[in-house]
Amino acid sequence: MSNKSKKSFERKNFGGKIKFLRSQIHPETERSILGIFFIGVTAIFILASFGKAGPAGDFIFKIFSKLFGLGYYLIPIIFTIMAVSFLSEKEEKERNLSITFIGAILFIAAGLGLIDILYPDKGGLIGEWIGSLEYLF
Repeated sequence: MSNKSKKSFERKNFGGKIKFLRSQIHPETERSILGIFFIGVTAIFILASFGKAGPAGDFIFKIFSKLFGLGYYLIPIIFTIMAVSFLSEKEEKERNLSITFIGAILFIAAGLGLIDILYPDKGGLIGEWIGSLEYLF
């Protein structure tokens, strides 16, 4: 490998050189890998809710259902939307993923607050905290 092509894969950081594997992967391949990863996470969360994901799934379900209550079922929806976002045909320039992540967080927060308002003590710990904001108004 010539010295010029090595420089394209290296980046200086505090005087040292760090190789980035990410720069070696085609952006479309990277998006596909992330999309498939989010589909796998969705499957684990859905199987965990039915008790079919093994001990790790049971642990995941206990933790997240304690935090999110009935809002636990919003999490696979978000991961599915993320997977579709990564697997879509749009160019990377046209998509701002930070907006997608912020939208996902706001969607879960709004859902948890609504669940806690409509069904008290069913929104989990986070939903209870978000639902308590209604008393300020």
